[in-house]
Amino acid sequence: MIRLFLLGLAVAQPAHALSCLRADPVRSYLERADLPDQVVLLGTFDVTPGALDRPDGTMTQIPEDKQVTGQFRGEDLLSGTRIEGPITVVSHCMASWCGNMAPGVHLAFGTQSDAGLVVSVDPCGSAAFADPDIATLARLERCMVDQACEIPE
Repeated sequence: MIRLFLLGLAVAQPAHALSCLRADPVRSYLERADLPDQVVLLGTFDVTPGALDRPDGTMTQIPEDKQVTGQFRGEDLLSGTRIEGPITVVSHCMASWCGNMAPGVHLAFGTQSDAGLVVSVDPCGSAAFADPDIATLARLERCMVDQACEIPE
């Protein structure tokens, strides 16, 4: 019996899993609150569908970060500024899992610099939230304005 157990240990393969905290816009805002160039974007992201998709691969292949340029129409909720123009979406990977963003309405956390607007999406989904509901936006606004930040458990 002990030999079978030891044999099982010898041929066992490492487990491949991604462990993420539950993605939440308030948590994402708080994690980025000290960034001087942070923007909180709400609007339409026009990115090429599937442009950030990865080809089917195996767990032994570690994909590289990938980026796509698209258009954004909406506003920066931090400044209240209306924004229309190019945006770069960068997909970051952890092991074989990668972030992605489909075209459509998103609440997204990014940065703005001389190089332009950038949203970096990760496989945990903590930077972009598709079709946010009114309750979520209200909870985020309470956090940004009143520092009454609630993160559901």
